[in-house]
Amino acid sequence: MDIKDLSVCFHTTKATECKEFYVKYMGAVVTFDYEWYSVVAFGDKKQFTLSFMAPQSGEPLFEEKGVTLNFSVKNVDEEYQRLITSEGLKAVRPLADNPWGDRSFAILDPLGNTLYIYSEIKPTTEFASAFK
Repeated sequence: MDIKDLSVCFHTTKATECKEFYVKYMGAVVTFDYEWYSVVAFGDKKQFTLSFMAPQSGEPLFEEKGVTLNFSVKNVDEEYQRLITSEGLKAVRPLADNPWGDRSFAILDPLGNTLYIYSEIKPTTEFASAFK
């Protein structure tokens, strides 16, 4: 298989709310916006995308649990300050150094997805050998 791109699409009745959340808090830009389907992009080349779509042909709604989206950022402390302290979002996981090699915190998006926001740090000896 020669994969050219990979993106995630959530079937939801909250497509507009999700689009607005990712634009406002996560710096996304809208690259496609139709009444029942929106695509938001991240990265300096818009290389990472999420889509939100109202079900059209009997597709099931996303069940609003069990998905974590990992966002690697340059400075997790600055993002924590901006999102939690300044914007007033609730951290569902506090800012902490983790032995597997990141400093992170987590918030929820309008669908209940966990957004794990992190910056890499040196892992402990226990986890260092897991990196390939």
